[in-house]
Amino acid sequence: MARPTARRQSFLVILVILRSYRRITSRCMGEIVVCCAVRRRIARKGSNRLELRHLRYFVAVAEETHFGRAAARLNTSQPSVSQQIKILERELKVSLLVRTRPRVQLTPAGRRFLEVAQGILASAEQAGAVARETARGDSRKIVLGISVTSDWDLISKTRRRFVERAPDVKILFHNLSEEAQVAALHAGEIDIGFCCFPTLSQGLTTEITGRERMMVALPTGHRFARRRTVRLEDLVDEPYSLWPRHFSPGCYDHLLNVFRNAGFGPPLDVEGDLPPARTILGMVAAGLIIALVIPDGDRARTRGFVLRQTTEPGIFHETAVIYRRGVESETLIPFLQQLRLVLAERDPKRMGRVPSRPSISLQRTPTGQGSARS
Repeated sequence: MARPTARRQSFLVILVILRSYRRITSRCMGEIVVCCAVRRRIARKGSNRLELRHLRYFVAVAEETHFGRAAARLNTSQPSVSQQIKILERELKVSLLVRTRPRVQLTPAGRRFLEVAQGILASAEQAGAVARETARGDSRKIVLGISVTSDWDLISKTRRRFVERAPDVKILFHNLSEEAQVAALHAGEIDIGFCCFPTLSQGLTTEITGRERMMVALPTGHRFARRRTVRLEDLVDEPYSLWPRHFSPGCYDHLLNVFRNAGFGPPLDVEGDLPPARTILGMVAAGLIIALVIPDGDRARTRGFVLRQTTEPGIFHETAVIYRRGVESETLIPFLQQLRLVLAERDPKRMGRVPSRPSISLQRTPTGQGSARS
């Protein structure tokens, strides 16, 4: 047999290499195809797993009892909400809602699941707030939410005691309405808020810090101005005013109920920004309205009105502090301790922690300068 030439040997080597490369390439391509198929199957299989999005959609539907209102609240379409609820029920293998017209009702399983879902979402919000707080490097500072209804004497005394014991901690103030304070607490933008009866909100703790009985402001020429006490029922023909509701829905609704229960009609609305207390008292002095106000020890600069006790019980103004439940930072805990000591010096009987509840807030004014605030 003739020996192959050098040229033929080179050709055979190249052929062997090409065949080997083809087999390797085919095998690798096959493995890649299989891997892609597996990944697609896993993706399809896991696409319906429980997510926070499903919980938010379910909680919105459960609280609104209506798919359309839930969609508007979530800023999405109604079919999208329905689809996510179906995915959730399919994943859990249980019916959570009874779809009736026009309302949606919860099944027994849905009611139990709602409690758990609300807790999970609140924990997720708190976790995010803690992360943002840590990222801000807030370990040596505390941010206080304040508003026109804040108890300034309490803030001043608490701050003084706290600074004496923690001089290296920076205290910052953030001017916010009561509703904005609740949102800022959930977002981790403030550590504690000073306000009046905060709006009901999951995951927040409220501590009442003060309580005062409200008085009615009347023009000095009013027929009841010489009385020591006045019944609101005797004033039903008088116009009255409330701040715009968006400043404090809880306070607005509370005071509106007080007036309505006494037989009053609709209030005289004051639009625009929150007016100063003296504006309302000026309206009282001019005989335009009457108002429920908070008395104060200072003498009034505005003349032309008097303050009288009401015979109706339960018309009170309360101040409070609010903070995130279970997310007490290393600066908030000692700050709360000093705040409670200040309260104990004032009146130990007024101290106490209560659950979060609807906001009822009023604007603090000097004596003879008071006004109801919504």
